[in-house]
Amino acid sequence: MAFNPKNLVKVFEAGDPFRNDPPDAESYYAAIGRIVAIWGRFEQMLEQSISMMSVLSDAPKPNEPPQVSYKRKLGQMKVLCRDTPSLNHIHDAVRTFASTAKILGNKRHELTHANWQGFSKKAPEPTVIFSNISWDTARACRG
Repeated sequence: MAFNPKNLVKVFEAGDPFRNDPPDAESYYAAIGRIVAIWGRFEQMLEQSISMMSVLSDAPKPNEPPQVSYKRKLGQMKVLCRDTPSLNHIHDAVRTFASTAKILGNKRHELTHANWQGFSKKAPEPTVIFSNISWDTARACRG
């Protein structure tokens, strides 16, 4: 059975927020769903890598429990590679990886926590307009 987002909306009796979407909007929503699924796999791989690095015999024993925050996990991975002699040779590569992963994490955060404004009528392909508002900044983004 195919997922129909209109059925979910009926449960909450919120009307149909999809009524003004272009005909090909569902493919855009499917792509967003895939991004969310892939991200879950990526973070799980990151946690497993940190776990494996932490049990190396020359790894420093952690003073605190494993990190929960994504950015802290990246930091923990860099510190492990810096402070574990058998991992020193990959420290520069891990720093580069963590820098790129942080940028991707920010983009994923904007995408999944955005206030969706709808599709742009002027764009040549499905383009969603959304904004992310926080206590210290307000900025509009296009996805």
